[in-house]
Amino acid sequence: MNAGDPQQQSWLSRWASEKAKFTWESFREEQADISPIERETLRAERFGLLDNIVETADLVFKSLAEMESAIDSIEQKEAYETAMFVIPEYVQDDNFRLAFLRADRFNATAAAQRMVKYWERKVELFGTDVAFKAGGSSILDLSKEDLATFANGSIQILPNCDEYGRALLFFKPTDFSNNVDSMIRYYWMILHMAIFDPIHGERNQKNGQIQLWMPRKQQLHDNFHLFDTIKDAEKFFTVCARDTSDVFPIRIVSFHVFFSPQRAWFATVLTENMLVFLGRFVRLRLDFYIDGRHDENCERLVQQGILPVDTPLEIGGLLEFDYSEWLRQQLHLAMQKERIYSIGDNSKTIN
Repeated sequence: MNAGDPQQQSWLSRWASEKAKFTWESFREEQADISPIERETLRAERFGLLDNIVETADLVFKSLAEMESAIDSIEQKEAYETAMFVIPEYVQDDNFRLAFLRADRFNATAAAQRMVKYWERKVELFGTDVAFKAGGSSILDLSKEDLATFANGSIQILPNCDEYGRALLFFKPTDFSNNVDSMIRYYWMILHMAIFDPIHGERNQKNGQIQLWMPRKQQLHDNFHLFDTIKDAEKFFTVCARDTSDVFPIRIVSFHVFFSPQRAWFATVLTENMLVFLGRFVRLRLDFYIDGRHDENCERLVQQGILPVDTPLEIGGLLEFDYSEWLRQQLHLAMQKERIYSIGDNSKTIN
């Protein structure tokens, strides 16, 4: 790269020249400090060996009651209380609450804290009208700017799960929105659609999710940048990592980050500077593919239950996914749901 190259003068290049805030040595030390029990749990979860919880009627009933009691003991929960007042039938629905219990493997106290944080964040991101919408919010409630961000396909729910029934989410390099808040809302809505999908939602809640990241295009001549400023990048990764770990009702099994051999320098710089913002939860679940070839990467993924047929072409798999068609179908389904709910709501009013 020439010194006069505009890309060299970008914020990322300037940032790269600064001392890393979380080095690879720090990362290795953190990995070494993991307790034997936590290490084995992480390994079992990654390789599909973690025993599924048998959701008996007694367990579900007891856990829901414990979760309700735990929520009552939380003093600061204004957004949750507002949701309970405006849309009680939605908030109190057992299926909705089970998503939070499953995210924390039926730890009722943790699930209660997650639910309270969920409503706080939802109001912060979408405002009260969308957050407390009767029947639940959907893609149709996004602003025009957010819909445009959604349409670029930077974050995708892949059509198939892995061998262990875990949902696959793919982050691919496209022209990210200049509005970091719009990107965060995009991330939230995608997760929401995966977790509360009418067909696969329960499966995704029980089995968890795997995220595949390819943060930069493979060709050297591409001028792709995640965000325009350091603060935007920090905000996106910090907020999404936090919300993924203890706010949103989802259980992430692992994060796989892909770089081509030509991008090894970028991988080292980016990850060292970003690791600090990702938080411990994400860092312990990271897996890097920096210098490996596609076939080697696929072999590593297969060992963890992720088959080539379910892996996008961009990272060496065989999957060709039409995101535009998927989005069209999602919009159609959302409109159908709106009409059905509107008819039901009107009939209640008439009666």
